[in-house]
Amino acid sequence: MDLHVLWFVLLVVLLTGYDYYNQMTDTPMARLTQYVAGGGGLVTTEWLAYYGSRNRILTAILPILDSDDYDYEAETLRPVPGHSLVRNLPDAMPTGPDWTWVTLIPDTTAAKQARVAVTGDLGGPAVVTGAHGNGRTVAWGMAGGYEGDDI
Repeated sequence: MDLHVLWFVLLVVLLTGYDYYNQMTDTPMARLTQYVAGGGGLVTTEWLAYYGSRNRILTAILPILDSDDYDYEAETLRPVPGHSLVRNLPDAMPTGPDWTWVTLIPDTTAAKQARVAVTGDLGGPAVVTGAHGNGRTVAWGMAGGYEGDDI
């Protein structure tokens, strides 16, 4: 008998906040943290990194320490060669002129397994991947939702 095992990976994309000061309550942050530790995936956007102190339970599992510089201008994103997340992406990906971005500071702790996947010409690390327990995390330094405008 031929036995095949199928793995289904579920991914949560958290387009964080209407603005940077929004805060999640502890219960959903704890549930997302457990979900990722159990093998789930989580992609977060700029505001969670920018104002991480308001969401410490969730930001503790991200592959970044914090965010640094930010701006409201067009940015050209460039995949880091050899990173599996960015395979088959174009060499340059320009963003809109009204998108905001932050520079991400990767967490070099061994458990986080942080790797820069995309850099920005102006801001440095723009997408950082990592691990938490059995799951995977991605921090993206662009605003996923901002004052009702979604990317």
